[in-house]
Amino acid sequence: SLVSVFLFSSPDIIVLDSSKAQVVLSVEQQKKVIRLLKVAKAHEITRRYLKPHGSSAFDAYQQILLIDPLNKAAHIGLQNIVGKIISNIEMLYAKGLREHALQSLELAKGLFPKNEALGQLEDTLFR
Repeated sequence: SLVSVFLFSSPDIIVLDSSKAQVVLSVEQQKKVIRLLKVAKAHEITRRYLKPHGSSAFDAYQQILLIDPLNKAAHIGLQNIVGKIISNIEMLYAKGLREHALQSLELAKGLFPKNEALGQLEDTLFR
């Protein structure tokens, strides 16, 4: 069955059926999303995943999602960041840097509170 939803705030989300949603962006918003994707990738290359606050890959992806909540590249980028953070936490823990690992985990959980992998990692390493 088709469901039509038209929200007239910016950006507009148009749902043509319950399994497909589309965000309609202006040309300016499209250009900003493309620019922010490039910024996010540059931050990832320099390993600025979460810090410095306001100038990280995480922040760039969050800005993209404010413009385009369904942006697949931003969602994938955030998942990649979580994967890299988990790897880093595991490495710190394996090196005996338990306190640093726990600090990194707490930071990540604050930014990704609903991420199940971070919760599982906490249960495995720190409980």
